[in-house]
Amino acid sequence: MSEIRQSPEAEERIAPPREIWFVWTSRGTWPVSRRMATHIERLLDARRPPVWVVFVDIAGSRVRIRTAAIHGIEESTPAQRAAARAFSDALAEEEAEEEKGSDGWR
Repeated sequence: MSEIRQSPEAEERIAPPREIWFVWTSRGTWPVSRRMATHIERLLDARRPPVWVVFVDIAGSRVRIRTAAIHGIEESTPAQRAAARAFSDALAEEEAEEEKGSDGWR
């Protein structure tokens, strides 16, 4: 019986870029690079935007979607993600404190 092994390169995890941009659409959300986000924004901001937008996400997948289906583009930096986590943690802590003092009545 032959044994199938992955190459060492395939076993390495690809580190995500520190700065990610998300393209939000009616068909899904794609993470893209800053360069690709800028490309998409230029297309959307054109005097006559194209009917279709074609881009490549950070995994290398080619995406072709109608311009009208794009709802937004969002930046996500490490600092923004850390702030969002801190905010979420603070809310969870606040809710836990409220539950301790509520005696089950709401």
